[in-house]
Amino acid sequence: MHGGELLFVEQIARSPERVTEEDIALAKVFVVPTLLIFGFDHGDEVRWRPTDDTCSGKRFKEMQTATANALLASPYFQRSGGADHLLVADSYKLWDMERNSDFSLEFLKAIENMTVGHFETAEQLAWQRAWRCTITVPYVHKPPLQLRRSTLSVTATRFRDLAPRDFGVFFMGKVGPDPGYATRRRIATMLGELRDLPMTYVSTSAPRALGFEAECDLRACLEAARCVGCSWNASAPGRLYEHRLQRSEFSLVIRGDTPSSARLYDALAYGVIPIIVSNDLWAIGLPFPGRVPWQDLVFMLPEAFTAADLRIIAVAPRDMKDRKRKAIRAHLQDVSWTAPGSRVADNVVSEAARYCM
Repeated sequence: MHGGELLFVEQIARSPERVTEEDIALAKVFVVPTLLIFGFDHGDEVRWRPTDDTCSGKRFKEMQTATANALLASPYFQRSGGADHLLVADSYKLWDMERNSDFSLEFLKAIENMTVGHFETAEQLAWQRAWRCTITVPYVHKPPLQLRRSTLSVTATRFRDLAPRDFGVFFMGKVGPDPGYATRRRIATMLGELRDLPMTYVSTSAPRALGFEAECDLRACLEAARCVGCSWNASAPGRLYEHRLQRSEFSLVIRGDTPSSARLYDALAYGVIPIIVSNDLWAIGLPFPGRVPWQDLVFMLPEAFTAADLRIIAVAPRDMKDRKRKAIRAHLQDVSWTAPGSRVADNVVSEAARYCM
């Protein structure tokens, strides 16, 4: 889900807005292809890790310092102090980066006046940021990336608006004791009021710890298309999340440790209507609000919603659901890194030029 920086560099290299080296003086935005998160923890998404933790003979902090030195020596960087320079680094690993010893002091100095593409707008969050301006970028739809030697290949998202919708409301994820999962726990406790709705609510935590009397048989309840309060277990069928999601009418996008969730983009990729349950997402976690009419694509519920509120959405009339899916189809290229013809990279650059430079 955190791989946008790789796709950003790949897409921007093909952008028709890119100027040639001969015309570099005409550029309004300078993209810095650092692949910062890939360097920080390159084993997370791409399943590849050098045995000596180096790249071209340089360690991660040495590469940062080399990048910083190159930027500081550039006449174009000097001209603006870095104010017209942009990089994408979409991971929580940037939180409190000024106190993180994995980042070089030279690099921190170089980016302090730059714009960063991140999955939440840092200016609104209670964590220290090391840069000047943030552009909200989408998460990467799962399954995101495969790295084969030096070539990045991406499994393209195919909008599946014709997939059968056998199921109603879907959620699968962690519902544990962490403070960030309070909303998910509260929803789990109201599921008894929703037993008449076709709903799948699968927890990676033990249901007994959430107040359920016993763990249900996940495989059996999935086959019966009635699954409420089950836990993930080893008997679960492969690729369960993707299979069940794309056959659902709605996907619950519930805040976790932070207001945003990658589930939003997974749902959009399959033409599933998101039901966003996050009080702060409008302010800090929805990309490109000037281009994407989010109110036409999703339903929104406050974190204190009731079972009756969810029921109203779950039984929405067919024409309302069709309008949502048409809007999703119309704007998928604006919000999906992996949709054929994705416009995300160009949107990031345009938003940066408009709001940060």
